[in-house]
Amino acid sequence: EISGNLFEHFLEKLWDGGAIYTNGAQGQGYDNGLVIRQNVARYKRAAAGGNIWYTDGGSRYVTLEENVSIDNPVGTVDFGPCLTGSSFETLCLATGLVSYGADMGGCLPVGDLTYDGNYLPDTTTFFGPNLCSNSYIPPYPVNLLFIDNVPTASAADVPGALLQQAGAQ
Repeated sequence: EISGNLFEHFLEKLWDGGAIYTNGAQGQGYDNGLVIRQNVARYKRAAAGGNIWYTDGGSRYVTLEENVSIDNPVGTVDFGPCLTGSSFETLCLATGLVSYGADMGGCLPVGDLTYDGNYLPDTTTFFGPNLCSNSYIPPYPVNLLFIDNVPTASAADVPGALLQQAGAQ
């Protein structure tokens, strides 16, 4: 379980990441999978991409309950400057121009993911799977559940007790 954390001013240097980032199966089923509960993420760097609650490649058996995302703008891709030894020649042209990220999602998650009672600006967009492809992996994600997530424009839309419990006490 990952619970009660406060993430502020994250992705200050990197362009892709999240407040909480999972990769791979997190158990054998929902009864022993990962629970991410009552975490608050705010003030992501505006240009940074990534998803706030990031269930990336192979993520499975993750339940996200009562997490909060506020003041985390959608960023853009950043593949670095073109015409350098480390650049991706065609992808670098998208840097700063192509939107990247949302409150939830990830590239090639397997599925069996539940989003229940979270406070998010966008409760419907699961970002990533259509952006990423891999011919060796069947179409995913499967078994996505979205239950009672609350559209949230600001901290005023979130119960005060949920905001106050997050972080060092």
